[in-house]
Amino acid sequence: MRHYVEPTTEQVDGILWRNGEVELIRGQRVNAKILVIVFAIIGALFVVGFLGVGIIDRADDYNSHVHDPWCYEFVGNQNFYITEDGNYYNAVNDRTYYSFYTYIEETYGYDYVAEEVLGNDPLFELNCWFGDSATEYIFDGFFTEALLPCLAIYVVWMLLALIIWLILSRCELVVTNYRVCGRAWFGRRVDLPLDSVSATGTVRWLRRVSVATSSGWISFGWIRNSNKVFSVITQAIIERQRIKAQVAQPTPVAQPAQADASAFTVDEA
Repeated sequence: MRHYVEPTTEQVDGILWRNGEVELIRGQRVNAKILVIVFAIIGALFVVGFLGVGIIDRADDYNSHVHDPWCYEFVGNQNFYITEDGNYYNAVNDRTYYSFYTYIEETYGYDYVAEEVLGNDPLFELNCWFGDSATEYIFDGFFTEALLPCLAIYVVWMLLALIIWLILSRCELVVTNYRVCGRAWFGRRVDLPLDSVSATGTVRWLRRVSVATSSGWISFGWIRNSNKVFSVITQAIIERQRIKAQVAQPTPVAQPAQADASAFTVDEA
């Protein structure tokens, strides 16, 4: 794919060439399609990278998690239940445990490991927000909490690329010995006589060429040979000013020769 677009005469439409008008330079427009492709690739890399980092972080969290008693849910049976005041009661031995930890500690000792002992206790079942497997935990809420926001950001990113494409896709610039003409940003048609151009400038990283007139600055964006165009416009302005200065100088008028006074002397003899 070419990295710039050579505009044709038909693309710069509506130009009525004057007698003796010569094209000095034509701007090489950066291919806006490449910018859209670059935006799409960068956005896709961001989405993949962000999701990849999130998956790795959640996997690390799952692997480093050790179940504690709060990871288990009390399911009980007809002989073991929670009373209205929140205590645990065992009808078999008519024993009341005043807290969850009281039952666990008295049943399994103070040095119990929750994920080892409670996992084998029929009164409890695992109900941890980390899930029963790494896959379940990693992809729980994956669509709404990770993928959907990334897709929304990607859509906004591509809308920005579309706006840039609309700005740049119709930019054209032609410089002749009489004018600067073409299409500025958003395809706005311009035709500026060199006599009306008071200054010109360029922005390197935007590849932009700007021309100043009495009505303000007009910019042509993403011109690949912007530096060369800038130099040609500057030289053309200087040349036009030089020609105007020569025309404005008055033509010297020839002075009549002074008559020789001796020729009119009367001979007194």
